[in-house]
Amino acid sequence: MTDRLFNNIFRNIKINKTVGIVNNSGEVLFSNNVELVGKKIIETFCYGEEIYNGYTYLKMKENKNREFYIFGEGTDDHTGNYCEILNSYLTDIKRFYDEKNDKDSFIKNMLTDNILPGDSLHKSKELQILPDAKRIVLLFRSKESSEMSTIEALRTMLPEKDQDFVVSLDSKNIVLIKEIKNNSNNFENDEKIEKILNKLCEICKTDVIVGVSRIVNSISKLSVAYMECRISLEISKILDSEKKIIYYNKLGIARLIYQLPTTLCELYLKEVFKKGSIALLDEETFFTIQEFFENSLNVSETARKLFIHRNTLVYRLDKIKKLTGLDLRKFDDAIVFKVAVMVNKYLNSKPSRI
Repeated sequence: MTDRLFNNIFRNIKINKTVGIVNNSGEVLFSNNVELVGKKIIETFCYGEEIYNGYTYLKMKENKNREFYIFGEGTDDHTGNYCEILNSYLTDIKRFYDEKNDKDSFIKNMLTDNILPGDSLHKSKELQILPDAKRIVLLFRSKESSEMSTIEALRTMLPEKDQDFVVSLDSKNIVLIKEIKNNSNNFENDEKIEKILNKLCEICKTDVIVGVSRIVNSISKLSVAYMECRISLEISKILDSEKKIIYYNKLGIARLIYQLPTTLCELYLKEVFKKGSIALLDEETFFTIQEFFENSLNVSETARKLFIHRNTLVYRLDKIKKLTGLDLRKFDDAIVFKVAVMVNKYLNSKPSRI
């Protein structure tokens, strides 16, 4: 259990007695009287209840590795009862968090493929995690470190469900594993994830993007789903999109480009742009091309969206043809150019291989 949690518990204890926890060296670790924290109030302990220097001490339950004691100010029966109640309460809290930490550790090992298949089945049953439930993995990545705030925000936004998990991988990467109870093999509820993203950005005050895996039907495949999330976020660097939600099953041709050797990609660019380099195209030209693609190669509709005359757009397209040898009004040439732009972006982004 974290120090932060203990501090919160004792800060909120509303009784007119000083209570707290000491270690077996007699040093106060936590107390509702902050002035005592860090001070030594007893020299030695014997097992069982102790009364010393005006305080009652009671050994905490279920401490296998280290010994801790509840203490209360006073030596009467009421103080002993306070210590008993506090002991039972903290024991229950500790048991809950130990179990939760065991689950988090297990889930992390499953995501990173750091557990044997046979062990995973046994451990999942032991932790009461359904081994064959349908699940989807979402990897939330923030630009700035915001580990605890992101975790807490995610947990508050999700209903309390035994088979949903939020685990931290590091200060910038948080994983949500969500159970899917319907019969669908797709999870494409952008509106729901968008709502979560916007709330996270508001709470954590940082930009967040999310990679979404395909649905898996076994806990043993969580590592595959997690890998898909990581690949999604890497591939998003080569997409002409400002989307914050990247679905692995919607990456299309970008997934193929990602798997190509860089030498093959460089050769492809040289073959496509025989007449000149892609670097000759300025930002305005690229913006025009993007609009042209988004409007299904429709000259009139693109000109309307760009607020330019149709002949101006035709002039720009002719200029692109002259520089690259590709006429984007032709479907085949447009496909070649689109792929080439993605390949070029992929090479410039230098994504790390997963």
